[in-house]
Amino acid sequence: MKFILFIIMVFAVFGILNKLLGKWLGKDERKIADTEGKMLDRWGRGALLLIFLFILTRVNDMPDANAVMGLYWLIFIILIFGFQSFMEWKYLKGSKEYIKTLIFLGLALSFLGLLYAFRSLLV
Repeated sequence: MKFILFIIMVFAVFGILNKLLGKWLGKDERKIADTEGKMLDRWGRGALLLIFLFILTRVNDMPDANAVMGLYWLIFIILIFGFQSFMEWKYLKGSKEYIKTLIFLGLALSFLGLLYAFRSLLV
């Protein structure tokens, strides 16, 4: 039950922060899908997803899967948010969406760190 409350809290913080950052940085309605980077974005995300799904099947087979799983999620979050931030910086010129994505990257890593630091209390 504590874990579910933690996840709800994370989503609430992300939602509130998304609204606040939208006001602070300015709302930009453009999307990468509306630019020439559409195909690169789709292929890049798809490739990252396939690679990480393949690695996930290998991590679960490891004898010490719990220890490796934290590193797996850390790298996954960094690459996904990093790729998204790069694509926003590259193809949404004049937009500050990439700054918002980098802030969410830091926040996601912080919550992941809290989750692993206090995992015994959340279960």
